[in-house]
Amino acid sequence: MKLFDNISRNYKGYRGYTEPEYEYLNRSARSSSEKIRNLLEDWFFSYPTDAQNELRSRFRSSDDIHHHSAFFELYLYSLLSRLEFEIEVHPKIPGQTTHPEFLASRNNTPCFFLEATLASGPIEEKAADKREKAVYETLDKMNSPNFFIGIEVHGSPDTPPPGRKWRSYLSDWLSKLDPDEIGEKLKGGDLHDLPSVTLNHDKWNVTFRAIPKSSKTRGKKGIRPIGLRFSGFWKCNEDEWIRKAIKEKTTKYGNPNLPYIIAINVISDYGKDDYMIMDVLFGQEGFTLNHKLIRDFNGIFRGPHGPQNTRVSGVIICENLSSGRITKTNPKLWHNPWSSFPINQDLWPLPQYVPNLEKTRIELKPGIKVAELFDLPVNWPIQNSRADL
Repeated sequence: MKLFDNISRNYKGYRGYTEPEYEYLNRSARSSSEKIRNLLEDWFFSYPTDAQNELRSRFRSSDDIHHHSAFFELYLYSLLSRLEFEIEVHPKIPGQTTHPEFLASRNNTPCFFLEATLASGPIEEKAADKREKAVYETLDKMNSPNFFIGIEVHGSPDTPPPGRKWRSYLSDWLSKLDPDEIGEKLKGGDLHDLPSVTLNHDKWNVTFRAIPKSSKTRGKKGIRPIGLRFSGFWKCNEDEWIRKAIKEKTTKYGNPNLPYIIAINVISDYGKDDYMIMDVLFGQEGFTLNHKLIRDFNGIFRGPHGPQNTRVSGVIICENLSSGRITKTNPKLWHNPWSSFPINQDLWPLPQYVPNLEKTRIELKPGIKVAELFDLPVNWPIQNSRADL
């Protein structure tokens, strides 16, 4: 049994905006895609045979959420294997009808349960994102021999935008512009000085900018017209996604008499940082009138009545992990200082945030990079900085 089809592949283009991730990876003839397939097949071969069928079905799904979920479980299993744990898939917990993803043991001694989940936003945001990508897919079919298109987005659409109508309008607009004249003006300015037009639909406002192609690129076929995404305004809700993901898993398995870790893959196009995770777990950061740093009592680990969710030993955070970003995403383990079953720090050689009881704070303990753990080059699976998946 294999994850990918045994077929001839000749497509070397990019993934479509609305194309399911698995379908692209399965048909892509790019060398980077081949490397990804080979690695994942190796991982899958080592996955317990009695659990392969269920994971394979979700991995091959046209729903990216199901695909990401299965990939994340395969990734975590492979990660734990590299860390020399013995792994039981979907272990039974006495008195519970549900099962966490894994039980990790060393020398036949159970170490911790590990649960995997995604933080990817509510259904409404996912639907709006699909509507936006459908428009980009339509615009990518536009004949634009002289210009790339820069896009700046504000808001999100509640209903499908008129993609074909916008494509026709933009094509006519671009055909009336002189790329050489605009290129000369651009030498003394910046990208925001480019000719632009704004189109609106519902709550979605999109500004398109005409970016002249180089003389060598003009007229060439097979080049996507959409070139750059400018920084527009968006409401970043990743902190709420993470809170919700943790809360849904906190009490799912009762009170197992072992450390219990929740691993979260935060699926988002926008960057996150450790300060945001700190706020989610330990409370929103603020200052008193005399500029003393304080935290609100609204964290996952620390609430209005003090320590809470003490059955959770820690949280592993992965940022936008995918099969093409295995070496780009270093999972970090955040310890719960008040856990009923603390995790042994020596079990996790990757980066982790650990309690410093003397200074009453959480501190980063550096560790090895995941690329080193998997024996992969840091720039794997490609040899340049431009990712194609």
